[in-house]
Amino acid sequence: MRMPLVKNKIHFLLLSLFFQIGFAQDLFQADKITINQLNGAINFSPSLITVSNKQIFLLDKKSRILAKINNDSLNTVGGFGGSRYGMFDPVDLIADQLDIFVLEQGTSKISRFDFNLNLIQTFPLSSLEPKYPPFFNIDSKRNILFYSPEDGILFKTESISNKFFNFIDFNLLTDSYDCLLDIAISRNDQCAVIFSCTNELLMFNRNGSLTRRFKLTIKNPFKVSWFDNNWAVFNDMGQLEFQNAQILNIDTEETNIIDIAHENNLLYVLTDSIIKIIEIPKIPF
Repeated sequence: MRMPLVKNKIHFLLLSLFFQIGFAQDLFQADKITINQLNGAINFSPSLITVSNKQIFLLDKKSRILAKINNDSLNTVGGFGGSRYGMFDPVDLIADQLDIFVLEQGTSKISRFDFNLNLIQTFPLSSLEPKYPPFFNIDSKRNILFYSPEDGILFKTESISNKFFNFIDFNLLTDSYDCLLDIAISRNDQCAVIFSCTNELLMFNRNGSLTRRFKLTIKNPFKVSWFDNNWAVFNDMGQLEFQNAQILNIDTEETNIIDIAHENNLLYVLTDSIIKIIEIPKIPF
């Protein structure tokens, strides 16, 4: 006589799970940093953000300035030109351990800084001819992975050096390798990339073999990240989609999201004027 009641409970639980996974949920701001209120932020308009050990680093691609937020101030280096700290066309920024790396596309080089923004080394990305990567990342063994649109190949360096080899040849996987937008590396050195023209997330194992293709629901994705043991993709409207199709909405009145970084369970959302710091709850996969 109780079987219908048990079935109803099961149906209710399944329905609840469907609503949790199938519909977007909202994420709310825990803190924020107003950029123009920082000392030293005059004419500073950051384009990229990265975070490591709770330290926030920013890069203004237009002024070629690399900055670190230190309490209520900005410590900065760089500027346009060929001096020791000068840059020509920085396009990407990552933090790893106690190092900051800046990728310059036109000059095909990577600059490595310490956490105090002292320049440690600079090395070119060249073999017989230079590469012009638009973005890069780094794995747990400190091998740098960078993408060459001209070749349609993701290259991997031998540790932090200018020696590199072919890692993933996208010419063998797709005809649309020229619309590859971003790359991310997981803690166990798996790799994921976003293709804008097919609105797909492609996942690879540590050896560079394709393991899965995932069709994204959100539109205009621009950033992929390893988050809470799952791949997560962000778009410029503040939506966050996990590989199980769950979607979260970042609570923001500003729709112009420029870049996103994360560390542990915190998101750092860079907009035109502020950095929103958002706490992500444990995701029930």
